[in-house]
Amino acid sequence: MKQEILRFNFNYISNEFFVSSKNSLAFKIIKNWPDWQVNCVFLYGPKKCGKSSLAKIWQKNSGAIYLDKVHFENLMNINFDLKKITSKSWIIENLDNILTNKENHEKILNFLNILKTYNSFLLITSLNSPKLLNIKLQDLVSRLAASLVVEVKELDDELMIRIIEKYFDERGIRLDSSVISYICNRIERTYTSTIKMVKLIDEHSLSNGRKITKQFVSNLIRTCY
Repeated sequence: MKQEILRFNFNYISNEFFVSSKNSLAFKIIKNWPDWQVNCVFLYGPKKCGKSSLAKIWQKNSGAIYLDKVHFENLMNINFDLKKITSKSWIIENLDNILTNKENHEKILNFLNILKTYNSFLLITSLNSPKLLNIKLQDLVSRLAASLVVEVKELDDELMIRIIEKYFDERGIRLDSSVISYICNRIERTYTSTIKMVKLIDEHSLSNGRKITKQFVSNLIRTCY
């Protein structure tokens, strides 16, 4: 089987990953590949905390093959020979979602065993840590627990401020700190929401020739966000 059949793309929030105390350990580990002490890294954390962004960075560096639930189940429904695939790196995205299908529990275990046999690298992302996953198959629990487990926490004020400042600095716009604080206190604390908001502000301020003030942001949130 050709690797191209298995190389799937997924959405990436930004062309740069912003590092803070909430994600610095995970980022350091991702950047330290291939000098990992173990072959499997397990990233967990809430939705939109940056796990997929980290996975994208690692995919770019490692040439990893990406598998979400659909792609994993498709792969398991065909006979594939790992030796015929040039990539020795894999990403399993949203393991929680894959495990909602009970039939996938043993398939995941078998897949992990295959990767171990060929000494392949694996990056797993999940909402929950291995010990909190709803798994009855003890061998799978043990295998996942043997991974390097790293928590990626929610976006904090420090990181939101850096994203907002960098976005507008690149456009030669300097926002008052009170406006930035106002934005941070009124939108969802995620990468997606932060990027969406700054793009809206940029677009509407340019099209209307308006100065970016708290009142301007307030009106924008009320009408467009």
